[in-house]
Amino acid sequence: MKKGDIIENLVVETMAAEGKCVSRINGLVIFLEGGAPGDIVDVQLTKIKTSFLEGRVTAIKELSPNRSEPFCQHFGLCGGCSWQHIRYADQLQYKQQQVADNLQRIGGLELPAIRTIIPSAATTFYRNKLDYSFSAQRWLSPQEMADRKALDPEHPWGAA
Repeated sequence: MKKGDIIENLVVETMAAEGKCVSRINGLVIFLEGGAPGDIVDVQLTKIKTSFLEGRVTAIKELSPNRSEPFCQHFGLCGGCSWQHIRYADQLQYKQQQVADNLQRIGGLELPAIRTIIPSAATTFYRNKLDYSFSAQRWLSPQEMADRKALDPEHPWGAA
């Protein structure tokens, strides 16, 4: 396998940190951007390491029943709220598992039984942190950058 290869019909198994998902192929873990557990996806490899791979979902062949319609029009573009495409009850389960995994695997701790996360009544529009970027040019969406790159593949950011 090499960077840029497309792997077809992978089943997304679970969630990882920062909204990434996990799948496996040939005994290697693949961290994916753009999926949800239960999706069947095509993935383009973006990073090859000896112990893991990274990739981004290029096509979703079958949607997971765990999916939810994101409520924010900026989901997937601004970089925040990376779990909106997953039902809230499932988010809680994956987040609790993440905490337990980190404490056990990374921290080496033996844990007692962990109580279930108490769900919040406020499940939408709760973020209170903004990160601002400044530039002499306007912000471009990933699609606009891809379109520009297609127009001028020699220029790193596409035609000016």
